[in-house]
Amino acid sequence: KGGDGPALYGIEHRRSAAQIAAAIENPKPPMPRQNFTTAQVQDIVAYLSSLDGGLDRSAPTVRLDPSSPSDHARVIVTFPGTLPRVATVQALMHMGSMTHGTPEIPLAKTPDPNALYGDVTFSMGGPWVIVVRYDGKELDVPVNVAESH
Repeated sequence: KGGDGPALYGIEHRRSAAQIAAAIENPKPPMPRQNFTTAQVQDIVAYLSSLDGGLDRSAPTVRLDPSSPSDHARVIVTFPGTLPRVATVQALMHMGSMTHGTPEIPLAKTPDPNALYGDVTFSMGGPWVIVVRYDGKELDVPVNVAESH
């Protein structure tokens, strides 16, 4: 959502897919050129365009509370239509060929009729992925977990 770099959450509502691809292929300094393949650029555009429910807002959105976690977070998933019958959340950290993480946690109802939540605990700081599974689909949301003090 921003911080050290530009806010990318919701970018699909501010720029077209072609504009996002052009920014990836020809970044403005000081961002270095990455020489991604066309397929890689398309994958990145698809991922960035899904962060805020997609262009037509038909995909779920994921919010963390606190938004910059250090040891735990409440994961709140808002669905655009009917809630799935079963939905889970899991926090994973990929370390080379190993993966470390939490068990899959069933999501529970919130007062919001379109949202579910689950609480995850992080065992260490670093790059994690929040994995939301629902109706045979999977939504991965990267999060940088701060070192707890």
